[in-house]
Order: sequence, then structure tokens, then C-alpha cells
Amino acid sequence: SMKAYKKKLVIFSRERYKKKAAKHTIVLDKDTSDWSWNDNLTRVYTGGYAVYTKKKKKIRIRVGTSSCIYKLTEAGDSAADTKRKLTAAVNNANHGKTTLSLTIMGDTTYAASQCINITGAGSKINGKYYIDSIEHKLSGSGGYEMSLSLSKVYTPVGVV
Repeated sequence: SMKAYKKKLVIFSRERYKKKAAKHTIVLDKDTSDWSWNDNLTRVYTGGYAVYTKKKKKIRIRVGTSSCIYKLTEAGDSAADTKRKLTAAVNNANHGKTTLSLTIMGDTTYAASQCINITGAGSKINGKYYIDSIEHKLSGSGGYEMSLSLSKVYTPVGVV
């Protein structure tokens, strides 16, 4: 992933940021003026497989568990490269399966790529979310507000 930070472009691992502790907790309906939630209705991938060819021999590479499998059609240059690509593809496919958009009072300590906890909405919605983007709004009538676009954090597959 890539983001602009302090007038520089920064390349970073979204999955590594998802492993960090949540910086804030938001209680829906208490801390928000507006929110909406979307569940993609498809299952979250728990593992994946790809086929890597070495000296005309096909080798199956697996990561994670087998309850919901992602199939990678593009193999890497080696078994290790194929495993890295597969792990990244599974985790990337899971990002955005469940999203939440909300508006809260402005707070400059929030930043895109941080994780936050959501509570107060029941077990299906509550949990850890990754901040995909923030839009700051300043108005005469509403004061300083922020709109956050979030993706639920699922347990990553493989080593990231």
C-alpha cells in the first residue's frame, strides 16, 4: 500500500499495520452522528493454494486452513515467491469484505492506516477496523467533523 505522509509518499504493508493495537475506540450511536455498515455476504478466505512448476513438476503451495480457499492462478518464480504472492493475494481479497463508514467529531490524532475498535453495535459489527481513509470537514453549522471509511480486520492468513 502507499500513502502520502508529511509531504512524502510512503510504501507500507497494510497487513503489518493491521497487527498493531487499536489507537482509539468508537461507540456507535454514542460517538457518531451517522454511520452505515456493509457486509459483502461472501465468506472470508481462511487459506489458499497455487501451483508452482519446477523442472516440469507441478508443486502445490498451500497457506492457511481449508474451510474457504482462494485459488491463485499466477505462480511466482520460486516456491517461496509463490507462497508470498499467495499469502498477499488471500489477505488482499479479504480486505474490504466488511466495511463501515461513519462520521464523528474531528480529532487530528486519527490517521489513515491506524486501527480502531468499534463497540456498541452487536457482535456482527463490533471489532477491530482498519482506517482506509479520512475526510476532514469544517463548517460553520456543524463544526469540525471527520468521515472515516473502515474495513474490518480479519485474522491474516500466512506470515505477513
